[in-house]
Amino acid sequence: MVEVYAEKCPNYSTVTHWVRKFKSGFLSVMDEPREGRPTSVVTEKNVSTVEGLVKQDRRITVKQLKSETRISVGSVEKILHDHLNLNKVSARWVPRLLTADQKKERDDCCKHLLRLEANDDLFFQKIVTMDETWIYQFDPEPKNASMQWKRPSSPPPKKAKVTQSSGKVMLSCFWDWSEGEGPLMLAPYCRP
Repeated sequence: MVEVYAEKCPNYSTVTHWVRKFKSGFLSVMDEPREGRPTSVVTEKNVSTVEGLVKQDRRITVKQLKSETRISVGSVEKILHDHLNLNKVSARWVPRLLTADQKKERDDCCKHLLRLEANDDLFFQKIVTMDETWIYQFDPEPKNASMQWKRPSSPPPKKAKVTQSSGKVMLSCFWDWSEGEGPLMLAPYCRP
């Protein structure tokens, strides 16, 4: 056997083991089913199970997936990253989520201002702008609690500030066109 198979030849103890099995009447050379963990848990069934759980809840954690599927953390991560091409990202804070009508109204206002500026070169130098906002005291959701699974081609998730408490402060800011001088007035107004 060594002359025929060279390095691929099984060692002596393996050959004697198989000779004993064949002498006792065992003639199959295939592996028999046996108890215990399969060599690889990354199967099509497990991949589809993990994908279904992630589609139900984009915020599900690897530990929750592990307990629901009874697959190790490493195998769950391998399924998520290598087979489903998913990454977990945090939602981006935005002041509020605008409707399509609100976005169109803002677009129309900006176009109107650009038309006014085209007729008057000093138009933007005549504007003093002001903004005011209520600053609410609230407990934001932790960043890791808002993380979701997403594919590289899908847009990142967004979340708006929704929980507010009774304590708040009104903040008003005014700016003019001149550079480097900062706001004209910063006037916080506190209301209990």
